[in-house]
Amino acid sequence: MSEAAVLWAESRRNGEQTSEDASLDGDAILAGQAICLLSEFDEVIIVSDNLGHLSSFSYCGFKIWDWKQALIDYKYQEINYYL
Repeated sequence: MSEAAVLWAESRRNGEQTSEDASLDGDAILAGQAICLLSEFDEVIIVSDNLGHLSSFSYCGFKIWDWKQALIDYKYQEINYYL
């Protein structure tokens, strides 16, 4: 959660907030959890349909995969990441 808090604060400071001020920012929490997993895995991928908000955190090192594209890629055995 501390990683999420840092991302939440940075996004607001940069004018790129992904939720209302009074809302819990699920995107920052998910990105924060992904950051924590980077130390344990070679690659961390978030599969989501919320590409716009999550892409603002992609500089952190994890990959984002559109869930609809993931279904297509699975069928054809290829991977096309969003970021």
